[in-house]
Amino acid sequence: MKSLLKFKNCRIVLPIITFLLCFVLPSFSLGAQRLLTYGPAPTYTGYFGQWVLHEQGWDRYLMYFSISSSVVNGKPANTTPGDNGTYNSKCNTWWGDRIWLTWHFGEGKDPAGWNANDGYGNIPPFMVLNIGGAGESALIGDPSVVYWKNKWHMFYEGTDSCDGSNNRIFHATADSWFGPWTKQGEVQGLWGMVTGSGLSWPTILVEDDQLYLYFTDGYVRLLAAKALDSTGHNFVMMNYDVSKPLGLSNPAPVSAELINRGQVVKNGSLYKLLYDNFGRTAISMSESNDKFNFPSGTIYLLPQSNSPNWENLRVGLPSYLAVGGEQRIYYTGEGSDTKGLGVYSFP
Repeated sequence: MKSLLKFKNCRIVLPIITFLLCFVLPSFSLGAQRLLTYGPAPTYTGYFGQWVLHEQGWDRYLMYFSISSSVVNGKPANTTPGDNGTYNSKCNTWWGDRIWLTWHFGEGKDPAGWNANDGYGNIPPFMVLNIGGAGESALIGDPSVVYWKNKWHMFYEGTDSCDGSNNRIFHATADSWFGPWTKQGEVQGLWGMVTGSGLSWPTILVEDDQLYLYFTDGYVRLLAAKALDSTGHNFVMMNYDVSKPLGLSNPAPVSAELINRGQVVKNGSLYKLLYDNFGRTAISMSESNDKFNFPSGTIYLLPQSNSPNWENLRVGLPSYLAVGGEQRIYYTGEGSDTKGLGVYSFP
């Protein structure tokens, strides 16, 4: 399914096409572009949980992301043994989910531009965080990164469970986006159901110098918290009624929908919530004047067929970036042939 134009009057005979064009996909617009930006991944592994950064005046786009792989000569690999210090002793394997960094000196979309030599012999991807430490000895992934209070902060999920369950949210800091990153341990003050996947998929919003953290719990509810101090490590839950006991409705989720990963951004006087659904079969966007309460959104992306198929089964884990007059959704695709990271750009 290619990107579709916005239709004012839908007079199409086939009901299913009418439904899709008029109601399900109204957000597709003239000038939109959708492509594989990173990948396709080798069959042994998969990229996921990308977070892309770019500011005016920067010479490059930064992308932090996760890969499930071994590590050979400092790069993701599918061979063993791996490099010294990369054995996953918790799971008795060289394989593991880790956090990596790459960059792009062009427009941040052309797949040929990633992993470029910076002119000093530095060729990404570089592993910026390895597994290890209390609560994150088996797997780590799904980073979000921000520069706040004169420090770089990374929030990510980690677990001691080799099946990827029972996650918690962790925090690392650095003086430079390149690192080295110092692990600060589990984020304090968060609450949610820790069954199933646990606390996962953190994203960040900074507004008026206040840091907010959004994350999903084991019941696939998108929750929000506010930083209590300048460390970025201690939080208090939002939508929480202190007069009532903690439970499924307290604190209240940001949206009534079941969400894997949700990112909130400020857009003028409104807030946008970009999110995927529980099955990762759609990426949607909602708007609200309250950053802690959103209605159901409009679908922007559905799986589609390509050659090779890297996103015909699932699309999800979206992250948002505004570049000039262009909006972008970077996302993780999973297909019947391989996996990859995609970008959908629109006015």
